[in-house]
Amino acid sequence: MKKILRPKYLPFLPLVTGLLGFLLRLLILGTGTDGDGLYPPQPVAWGLYWAMSVALLVTVVALSRRLKYAGTFEDNFPPSLIAAIGSGLAAVGLLAGALPYFSGTMDMLATLTGYSGVLAAVCMAVVALARHQGKPPFFLCHVGVSLHMALRIFDSCRAWSNETQLSQFLPTFLAMVCVMLAAYHLSTFDVGLGSRRTSLLWSLLAVHFSITALAGQTELVLFGTMAIWLLTNLCSLRKLKAPEAPADPQEPETTPDDKPSVSDMTMDELNDWLDQK
Repeated sequence: MKKILRPKYLPFLPLVTGLLGFLLRLLILGTGTDGDGLYPPQPVAWGLYWAMSVALLVTVVALSRRLKYAGTFEDNFPPSLIAAIGSGLAAVGLLAGALPYFSGTMDMLATLTGYSGVLAAVCMAVVALARHQGKPPFFLCHVGVSLHMALRIFDSCRAWSNETQLSQFLPTFLAMVCVMLAAYHLSTFDVGLGSRRTSLLWSLLAVHFSITALAGQTELVLFGTMAIWLLTNLCSLRKLKAPEAPADPQEPETTPDDKPSVSDMTMDELNDWLDQK
């Protein structure tokens, strides 16, 4: 059992829970709406879905406790073609998700969300190049993705305010929130302040909710590429050792011939010393 419960197996967990959650949501949404336009409650299916989500959270927190030392950027993100491809796909997904904002009438919030999505796509293209070279990108590249997701959340909530069933859009909302936080914590590695435990938590939760959000058949390209990006750009899952602190230089030992400091001697000690001379 101990061989299975290791940090290196963490990337497989959101794939399993995400796929099962995706199937459960398909089962719920596949029944269609009733005469009032509402989906049936399906308490068993929704109970299993949220139980898996909570189980994933608890498991990630428990298994990542061994990853205390954050390490350097190079320790966590060595040159990787797979990570570069995942980041490049994220750029494509962000651009595809931003283009619909430029069609039709746009207010201020929609305009900001659309342009921030294009900017985030450019940022992820820069990250893809940096991942291939194994160099830390400019931290604002990841922050740009986080900012776009924050604006997207505000814009989406306007449409969701008319939704009478919270469970229908909550997985999508959680996917956006987790992607936003995962991108932010990736930016902390770019400036040498990252935490592997926190980054893994939000990245793996974002993968889980992004996969389950696909069952809603909205933003398929966006959430699909977000899941691929974060899964291929996880920080190191191996145990890293902190560099040993340099040993303190030993104080030179005093010898009887060493002349004591007069300022540290009492009057009696000074007289005894003078008598010896």
